[in-house]
Amino acid sequence: MGVDQRRTEIGEQTSTAGQYRQLARDFHFMARDLPPGENRSTLLKMAEECERLADQQEQATDLRQERSKRARRREICLTEKPIPERLHEDRQKQA
Repeated sequence: MGVDQRRTEIGEQTSTAGQYRQLARDFHFMARDLPPGENRSTLLKMAEECERLADQQEQATDLRQERSKRARRREICLTEKPIPERLHEDRQKQA
């Protein structure tokens, strides 16, 4: 089963970072049943690489979310009227 085909217990697609972490757990699980040697070392290195990729994916996701928040704030600022203009309108309504 490939990284993009893994599913959670409830049938929803897991995040890419979650998929990498599951692969890392799987590699650790397989490695623990092997005697010390090249095969075990290879599986442990693969698990370590999957953890690194998961961390990298989470950081990229965090950056994308932060950029999206900033873009939404900019859109709001661009669509709102400047404060002096809003104050002027409020005073006209009160008069």
